[in-house]
Amino acid sequence: MPQPSTAQAADTQPSPPPYVAASLLTIRPRVVGDLLILYPPSAPTGTFKTQVTIHIDEQGRVEQVLLSGDTLPPELANSAISAFNAARFTPGEVDGIPVRSSVQIEIEFDSDEMQLQ
Repeated sequence: MPQPSTAQAADTQPSPPPYVAASLLTIRPRVVGDLLILYPPSAPTGTFKTQVTIHIDEQGRVEQVLLSGDTLPPELANSAISAFNAARFTPGEVDGIPVRSSVQIEIEFDSDEMQLQ
C-alpha cells in the first residue's frame, strides 16, 4: 500500500483558526506589565512613526509582529519587534471566549523624548 507523501500528510493537519480583527473583539488584548521600547543609541535621531500589527494567540502570547512599510531605521524596527515579542498580553475575547487576534497600533519614536538606552 503506498504511503502518503509528506506534502499530502501536511495537508491533512488542521490549520489554526484565523486571527480575529480587533474591530470584531468584545474585549481587546491588553499588555500585561510594562512594554518598554528602547531607543538604541546607534539609531539616527529624529521622529519616526510606523503601524505595528501584532498577532496574539488565545493564551496572550505574541506569535508575530509586523511593521508596515520600511519607514523605520533597522535599529528602531528591531527594537520595536523585540519589545513586542517579549511582551505578554491578556488574550482578546469574543463573547467571553479567548481567541487568536490581530491588533494594529501606531508607535512613534522620538529621539528627543525617549530615553536612550
